[in-house]
Parts: sequence; C-alpha cells; structure tokens
Amino acid sequence: MSDWLLLVSEREELGAVLHQALKSNYRLLRADTPARADALLRRLPALVLLDGLLPAAPAWAAFCLGCECSGRPTLLCCLAAEEARNTGGLPDDWLVLPQLAPPAVLRLLVRSLLQRAQAQMERDLAQGRLFEREQKLHESLRSAVAIQQSLMPIRFPDLPDYAFASCFSPCESVGGDLFNLMQLDEDWLALYMLDVSGHGVPAAMVTVSLFQALSPQTGRLVKQRDGQDGYRLVPPAEVLSRLDQEYPFERFDAFFTISYLLLHPASGTLRYASGAHPPPLLLQADGHSRFLDCDGTLIGLGGLVPFEEERCQLQPGDRLFLYTDGILEHENGRGVQFGRDRLLEVLQASRQLPLQRQCDRLLEVVHAFGHGQPPTDDVTLLAVQRRPEAAA
Repeated sequence: MSDWLLLVSEREELGAVLHQALKSNYRLLRADTPARADALLRRLPALVLLDGLLPAAPAWAAFCLGCECSGRPTLLCCLAAEEARNTGGLPDDWLVLPQLAPPAVLRLLVRSLLQRAQAQMERDLAQGRLFEREQKLHESLRSAVAIQQSLMPIRFPDLPDYAFASCFSPCESVGGDLFNLMQLDEDWLALYMLDVSGHGVPAAMVTVSLFQALSPQTGRLVKQRDGQDGYRLVPPAEVLSRLDQEYPFERFDAFFTISYLLLHPASGTLRYASGAHPPPLLLQADGHSRFLDCDGTLIGLGGLVPFEEERCQLQPGDRLFLYTDGILEHENGRGVQFGRDRLLEVLQASRQLPLQRQCDRLLEVVHAFGHGQPPTDDVTLLAVQRRPEAAA
C-alpha cells in the first residue's frame, strides 16, 4: 500500500494543521484544484483527506464522485465542529481539527484507517482470487461435461427385434461415467458401462482414452486381426484383462469399474464380464429378475482377481439395464442410499411402460428420493429390450 496521503482542499490553513500533525509518520500531498486532485488520485494514495467545505462547483462534484468510485479510503476533514454541523454532517462522521483531534490522536486515527483499508484490500484480493479460481473451475467443469456428452452415442443400431434407451444426468462436479453400444460386425454388438474414479477434466480425459481404446475403429481391444483377412472378437474377460494392463493406477492416477457385454441379437446370447461394476439387471418376460453378478476387480489395480465370463440368454420380452453407482448411492436427507432393492422395485413396477419412458421414470424416482438434492455422482442408465414379438 502507498505510504502517502492526499489532502484535497483549497484552504492552506487545513493543510498546515494536517501537515504539522502527520509529518513525522506520513508524506502529505495537497491538491487545491480538481485537475490536480484527479491526477494525484490516480496515483492511488493510501488515504484521501477531503475538505468538507470544498466549493460547490461541478468540477469538485465530479472529483468527489470519482473518489467514491475509486474505492480509496476517504475521511472528511474540517477545522471546527460547527463546519460539519452547517453542512449537515455529524461530528462522528468527520475529522475535526484541531479541537477534537490532537496530533497523537490524529496519527492513531489515520493508522487505524490505513490498517482497515489494508485489511479490506487483502480481503478484496482474496475474494478476487477465489472468484477467479471458481470461474476457472466452472469453465473446466463445462469443458468436462462437453467432453463427456460428446462421447455418448447419438443413435443406436436399428435392429427390428430390439429397442434401446438411455438416460444421462451429470452431477455438478461431473464424474467419469461413459457408456456405448457398438456394432462389431453383422452378428455381434458390444455394450459397456464404465465409471472412472474422480471428477472434472481429469476423469473426462481418461474416459476419452477409454472411448478410443474400446472403439472397434480406433482401438485394438475389442476386435483384433486374425490372419490375412480375418478378425476375432475379443471375449469380455480378455477385454477387461487388457484394460487392466493398459490402464494401471500408477500411470493414470485413476481406476475405473466396467461392465462389458457381447450380444448376439439373432439368438439373444449374452456374454459378459465385470470389473467391480454394479451388475446389470435382467428383467425377464415371465416376471422373474436377476442381477448378472460376475467376479472381477477394479480396473487399474493389477489383476488382483481374475476376470470371469458368464453367459445368459435374452428371451423375447426381456429387458436388460446397465447403470452406474450414481443411482444406487444417491442419498435422501437421512443419509439412506437408493440401493439395489429400490432399483429393482421401480423397474419391476414400470415394466409395462415403453423402454425410454421406463428409464425416465427411474430417474424421476431417484431424484424424488433425494428430495431435490443434486446427486453427488453422475446418474447413468442404458437399457436393451428384446421385443416380445421377436422370434425366439
């Protein structure tokens, strides 16, 4: 902060009194014209001592307005209490010289004002830095949302015997959820749902890498050349093993969970493996249901548990739901989580709805369960239905 004070007054007597009182501690510059006062104000004095009896001229009025807008600490001064009363001010609002402010008291008052001004400037600076950090955080979160949403499938394969639906509701801090449904060849589809640990841009960048790695066009994990012209579709458990090798925690400072499935639409055969992800839910046309549990550990921890592959059959009328823990772990006001039982209950109760409406209904119930509180993690859902009229 500056160590000099600006006195704005046309009266030499006021300047002399202040100079005599403050000269041992402060440098005092006096401006006796609006132009000089404005020029000195731009040099940011530590304190402005403003004569309360400045002439009522437009130039002085303009300076006083500029002084107020500058944010510099300002104190009104006069030579007698009667001056303050005559202008409508109160003695408490003014620095009255010399009767009520001996030099020692005046120096103490100025020092106190300067300390308060310094503290206010530091608070303003801290708030400005905090605001800047918050702005950068909001910008990064918007970027993360844009990245994340750009990776989600825009449309699903057009298969006459199947219907597909999805819902995605990102949390405020943006998690690392990602899902996809891909046509690998004429006979097989690949589906996956994954959740990268962490939030914001770092998690979003890992999802970008995973999206590319799991793409049959740009990656090598799901579809590999086999001979001169052939290829092989990599089994689900092997896909997870390869992911575990290529995405170690030490390299990416993140781990993730995943459900990876291969679907043969013509027969309804489903092959699947899990890397510690919440198990897909199969609602069967006969009214039964089951979670497709499968052994496997978090991806990125070095294969602590071998990944296993399981198989099942999608019959006509069956519905399959892939989801992330943002649904299961959403809490109400008492800290109770939504959980698997409620997930199953809601989907069972709405199984007669069209597939997309059933997904939307689940998210409505999840949000209502939390009493309007925003989720702390992404809420993501992918659904597959083998139509009832499909040939078995």
